[in-house]
Amino acid sequence: MRTANGCRAPRPGAVVSIITLALAVLVATTTTGLAGPTATASAATTANPGRGGFVPITPFRLVDTRERSGVAYGAPALASAETRTFNVYKAGNGQVPAGKVGSLALNVTAVGAGGAGFLAVWPSDSGRPTASAVNYAGGDIVANAVAVRVASDGTFSVFSQTSTNIVVDVMGYYAATPGNTPDGGGFVGLTPNRLMDTRDALGARRFAAGGAAPLKVTGAGAAPDNAAAVVLNVTVTAPGGPGFLSVYPAGIGRPDASNVNYDPGQTVANQVTVKVGQGGSVNLFSQAAADVVVDIMGWYAPGPAAPGGFVPVSPVRVMDSRIILGDLNYDPVTDSVILHLSSGFGGVPAGASAVSLNVTVVGPDVPSYLTVWPDGATRPLSSNINFAIGATVPNAVAVGLGAEGGVEFYTPAFPDLVADLGGYFTAA
Repeated sequence: MRTANGCRAPRPGAVVSIITLALAVLVATTTTGLAGPTATASAATTANPGRGGFVPITPFRLVDTRERSGVAYGAPALASAETRTFNVYKAGNGQVPAGKVGSLALNVTAVGAGGAGFLAVWPSDSGRPTASAVNYAGGDIVANAVAVRVASDGTFSVFSQTSTNIVVDVMGYYAATPGNTPDGGGFVGLTPNRLMDTRDALGARRFAAGGAAPLKVTGAGAAPDNAAAVVLNVTVTAPGGPGFLSVYPAGIGRPDASNVNYDPGQTVANQVTVKVGQGGSVNLFSQAAADVVVDIMGWYAPGPAAPGGFVPVSPVRVMDSRIILGDLNYDPVTDSVILHLSSGFGGVPAGASAVSLNVTVVGPDVPSYLTVWPDGATRPLSSNINFAIGATVPNAVAVGLGAEGGVEFYTPAFPDLVADLGGYFTAA
């Protein structure tokens, strides 16, 4: 029987709630490749109020340490324990005007690392957090979406635990001006809904090598017609070879940017924030033959049409099942854990509408998936993270806060879960 991510369903009687696991495991040690423990939610966080709405752009490549020309920042690779600083304005891309950026929406990829480790990403005018943004094993190609505040000069820093090449693609930015502006609108989280599943011919059929397909992301069950951008969780499963998947606005040529990187037979997911293109659609391109699953998580309005801007915080750990960290309740209806956030926990104020999390699965006993959604809603047929036995797998999750100001987590496997808060979206 197929589960939401294409893995085999767990054996009968194997479904155990996350909260049961959290109460059973009292391990405070760190895991190879997972930064932490980081500052916990009980600690004070450094917020940057007054940040604005999201401005979607055509994605472009800012950093590729494999290259010696053609990008603003190229070779050499990062050395072990090296920190390097990048300036988004140096790219000279007219879509990102100097002085206008408060935070960046990035896709950060580690390529061919010399050993297991992690990348950390943070604003260059603050100290390096102990929270990780990308976790990788030796030789891996692993991508993750990252929202990071930039310093006033447009800079952010990247630290690598082990030697590795990195690729950084800019997907958009949050305006530096308070609230929404004519350029940037607020985020509206949705109960996730599946828009494409090529295994069942939903939205498209299996991609051929070098194949592309459009996907309508506005209309019934998706974003409204006036959406400027959408937040998607994109999963590649059963690829026929190594390669990458790119998601970009319909109506333009394919940019030099990628969103998901995969090896043959893998199931890999990543969050994608993408500008809505012609006809309310986006395009997907796969380098190798593959099945593709797309779930919509939310959308951004154009300009001031929707309230609420993004407020980044210094990354702070709000859940860690290894040490039973988190304001948690068990939901027997959905066999899931509710993480409460909008009551000051982790720096999220009452009335916040959504949060930006980096969620990491650690040491699962079976291959499976994790689903995250606003609390109080019916558990959706969607997934955010796909994982193999014993893996450490992160993914960014932008998710609306539900009826109790929280989010729910469900997995039919037996992993530990870690969640780091990167920021929140205001409701007004």
